[in-house]
Amino acid sequence: MGHGPEDRGAGLQEEGRLLSETHWHQREEPFRLFIESVQDYAMFMLEPNGRVATWNAGAERTKGYKASEIIGRWFKILGACDHYGD
Repeated sequence: MGHGPEDRGAGLQEEGRLLSETHWHQREEPFRLFIESVQDYAMFMLEPNGRVATWNAGAERTKGYKASEIIGRWFKILGACDHYGD
């Protein structure tokens, strides 16, 4: 029990998923560091539901919110895109 072909297949799938995630994070890291280093421009990402997912130093400087104050909040608090969700 636990050593059949199905179990090996599931293990290989999981190993492939983990390798894919590791590869993604390795590729994402330089981009993340770049975004965090930008201070003259507000750069942030939104979740599909319109909540703020990321926030850089430029966004903090230009919008006045610290990341801890804005991440997870609905982006309309910023006064942008009044038609979002219509």
